Amino acid sequence: MGYDLGMNSEIVEFKPEYAGQVKQVIHVTLNDVGLTFGEIGIQDDSDLDHISDKFRGRARFWVMMRGEKVIGTVGVAEIDQNEARLKRMFVLPEYHGKNIGQRLLNHAMRFAKEQGYRKVTLNTDPKMKRAHGFYEKNGFRIFNKSKERYSYEKYL
Repeated sequence: MGYDLGMNSEIVEFKPEYAGQVKQVIHVTLNDVGLTFGEIGIQDDSDLDHISDKFRGRARFWVMMRGEKVIGTVGVAEIDQNEARLKRMFVLPEYHGKNIGQRLLNHAMRFAKEQGYRKVTLNTDPKMKRAHGFYEKNGFRIFNKSKERYSYEKYL
């Protein structure tokens, strides 16, 4: 079983100087399961150059820091007044099983609830088996499944 990194890591709101590390975390994590951005329907990662613009108001983006290193990411984006979407939930593979993903998810879900959202949805690739189990363990249920994408939802 993994261990909790506890005080050795902290969740902080995204700052532009983290952008390069955020991209690296996402690329490394996708590569670990044999995916690239193009394969998951994202042609490039240019949206990651505008995180501060895209995640404001009732939306936020956070990183898990261990010292000066970004080891995980998560965002909450507004779909409409009642629905938010969990975005860019990634943890570097060497930190899997160390409670990083759980802490990020709990933080994002607490924020979504505080913002008054009634439902949180997310999309994930069918190859991301570990993520499927993680989301299901946390009360998300699949509401749409295709060969390209699994869509999950959770009511708050």
